[in-house]
Amino acid sequence: MAETHVISALVSKRSELLGEIIHHEALIKEYQSNLSSIDKTIHIFDISYDLRTVKPKRVTRDRYFKNGEAVVLILDTLRELNSGMSPIS
Repeated sequence: MAETHVISALVSKRSELLGEIIHHEALIKEYQSNLSSIDKTIHIFDISYDLRTVKPKRVTRDRYFKNGEAVVLILDTLRELNSGMSPIS
């Protein structure tokens, strides 16, 4: 017999992933609409422009820290504390 906590966790994860898919599909539709508007605007200025020549630009996410840098900064800060950290009451 299936473990109910396992089934519950899997159903919860499935629900979360389905929500992510729906969210990203909506973003894709919005981006496609924006892209279509830009294409039409380009053709207003130059009807003969071949949009197939436009290559997609690789998008990189902005990183606040280099790999492992945040952990090093946190550990350095904790080492510098003379009295240590007081518990939250």
